[in-house]
Order: sequence, then C-alpha cells, then structure tokens
Amino acid sequence: MDLRGFDNLNPNQWCYGAVGIGFLRLSMIKIKRKKLLINDLEKAINSSLNAWPNIKDTICCGKMSTILFLYDYSKFTKNNEIKNLAINYLYSTIKLSKINKGYNLGAKYYYNPGLFLGLSGIGYVILNFLNNDLPNIQTLS
Repeated sequence: MDLRGFDNLNPNQWCYGAVGIGFLRLSMIKIKRKKLLINDLEKAINSSLNAWPNIKDTICCGKMSTILFLYDYSKFTKNNEIKNLAINYLYSTIKLSKINKGYNLGAKYYYNPGLFLGLSGIGYVILNFLNNDLPNIQTLS
C-alpha cells in the first residue's frame, strides 16, 4: 500500500507499486527461495492482474510494465496461463494503439521517443517477446 496520501492506495507501476516490487522479488527469488519472497511475488501478480488495464501504455508506469512483469514471471514459473495472458495483453495493447492511432504515453506526451515514458520502451517490450535472450531493463538482470 502507498501511504503517501495519493488517491490510488494500491499503485501498480514499475516506478512505484506492485509491478516494481514484483520485479524485485522475482530477481531475488532466482537467487534464494524464501517464503516471504514467494508471498510478495504472489501479491504482486494478483495486484497486477486485478489492476489491469492501466490507462498509460508506457514501460515505467503503464501497461507495458505489467505485461513484461507477467511475461518474466511466466518464464520463471513456467506458467503458461500467465504467459498467454501477457501475450494477449500485449496484442490487445498493440491493437488498441492502431485504433487510437498511437500509444497513450500520458497526458503530457503526444510523442516521446524515450525509454521509460515513451515509444522505445514499448518497442523494447515487443522485442522482448520476440527474443527471450534480451536482458530485463527494469531489473538489469
């Protein structure tokens, strides 16, 4: 829970919230399996699924961070249900961008080539699905 006084008490972004915590726990659990880490990871997955879809499409605080987190989780746990969900979320986000004639990068940005708040991050997530050997830029692992 985010107790800083914002309207959203349960944010689900990479920059702050369940997705960022989930990425961290997933990285940690690969090194050392601990019950606390598994519980936190499951909470992050459930929170991410319950909060879908996000308004923004970015990799920092939007849909792409959730999609990449679910995909990484599915690869680690070999959970095909979550993998298929991540693929479907990615497909629906791309399809919606075609309908809307662009991705939703946030109210301030109509065009942003940047990585975390722009089109480069969206492109990275798509490439990550096509090439599983890419490092995860959100955890540098």
